[in-house]
Amino acid sequence: MFSSPALRSLCLLLLALALATPVLVVAGSWLAGASPNWGHLSSTVLPSYLRHSLFLALFTGTCSAISRASASSQPCIMPR
Repeated sequence: MFSSPALRSLCLLLLALALATPVLVVAGSWLAGASPNWGHLSSTVLPSYLRHSLFLALFTGTCSAISRASASSQPCIMPR
């Protein structure tokens, strides 16, 4: 699909930037100083969001490790 490594690198950089934008915006607003919104968010939805994010990260990592371990224990035999 991508003929040159420079084009591939540029596309991957743009994709990474697009995926990192929400995290960068939240981190930037947090570093910018106190806002009345942070007090409201931290007392209402932030603990739930953090718990769910932690659960998703742990569950995804565990499932990836299990599937990788089970896939590596069986040889890959390609039919001819």
